[in-house]
Amino acid sequence: MSKQKNNIIELGRFVYSLLVVGYHIQLSYDEDNETLDPFDCGALAVEYYFILSGYFLARSLEKLSLDEKTSFFMKYFNFMKNKVKSLLNVHIVGIIAVIIIIASCDSKKFCR
Repeated sequence: MSKQKNNIIELGRFVYSLLVVGYHIQLSYDEDNETLDPFDCGALAVEYYFILSGYFLARSLEKLSLDEKTSFFMKYFNFMKNKVKSLLNVHIVGIIAVIIIIASCDSKKFCR
């Protein structure tokens, strides 16, 4: 079975990711301003990701439960092990990037 991407969902992910990034940038630069900003709905974009991730996680687990060759516990364990392995490298790179950004901002040269 080939995996096909839904272009509408991919477009939604892209737009909502821009909203999340814009929301965080707006918070770091403009903490006290009460004006209407297009990035004010960044918190809604996070909820979109939670709903979308939950939906696809449930679909994946449903596919696992239909296969009766091995126990559900072993299938679930292997599924979660593969998820952690696939996300661990990205997570480590993100942590290193944040440490570098914070260290560079501590010097007060690059940050306001």
